[in-house]
Amino acid sequence: MSTLGRLGHSLSRGSVFRRGQLIKKALYLWFSAFFMSCTLVPFSWAAPANVDPHSHCFIKGRSETVIWDYIVDGDTLWLKDGRKVRLASINTPETEHDGLEAEPFGDEATNALRNLLKSSSRLQMQRAEREEDQHGRVLAHLFMPDGRSVEAMLLEKGLAFQLFPDDRNAYNDCFSEREKDARKAGRGVWSTKPVVEISKQPVTPGFHLVSGVVMSVRAPRNSDYYWVDLDGPLVLRVMKSGADERWLRNAIGRKIEARGWIMKSNDPKRQSKKYKPWIMGIYHSLAIKRMN
Repeated sequence: MSTLGRLGHSLSRGSVFRRGQLIKKALYLWFSAFFMSCTLVPFSWAAPANVDPHSHCFIKGRSETVIWDYIVDGDTLWLKDGRKVRLASINTPETEHDGLEAEPFGDEATNALRNLLKSSSRLQMQRAEREEDQHGRVLAHLFMPDGRSVEAMLLEKGLAFQLFPDDRNAYNDCFSEREKDARKAGRGVWSTKPVVEISKQPVTPGFHLVSGVVMSVRAPRNSDYYWVDLDGPLVLRVMKSGADERWLRNAIGRKIEARGWIMKSNDPKRQSKKYKPWIMGIYHSLAIKRMN
């Protein structure tokens, strides 16, 4: 073969190689786009004919298709891909663990979640504003394949308390309505009168609903929190980024109801009579409701 012939043959092989690489790249991009369209899509749900969409808090916006694997309790489960998910906007009573007895309706909440999900291994998931908790669990909202909210259905059964991780949660109002319905009907946890009168009843660690009169509101300059003193041994530690100071100060002298996790202070400075020994952490003032 002549020199020119060999050169032409080499260029031809190079062109074929480059075309092959371009085809491979195009196929890779196509399959990537196809996969993403299957796992993260903007759903526009239509409620089934026999379901009131307002009573179930239907999904809004984009979501991810996930497959659940194992239910831990009423508000926590494992996914097949190894992620542990904590439902972001509810807290269910605890089941028996670490030598502690189950709380009232803890087992019922776990069984209710299991019964809700047994009809489908696939769910739709939306990550919450705060994507993980302090235990590394994914904070998310879960929905049935037809778009119904899992959290809303547990609230409606009276097997969960609503949480307020942030004010931008599109489902806050709907979840509040579901809890209000269950509370009015005395279903589940609401049949046990779960609100602790902070000035009359003993305080214990864990998640609680409490009521009491606001005695003072402090806003230290170098602190990220407002400190709201109640008329019992409890102070509310409210994130400044999630609260309106004027609203809190207008609550002084009024009875409020608050919800969150209570812990005993380990700070030596707080052991004096000047400070309350128990602290309830609150991310957003939506978790505080004025009663009068």
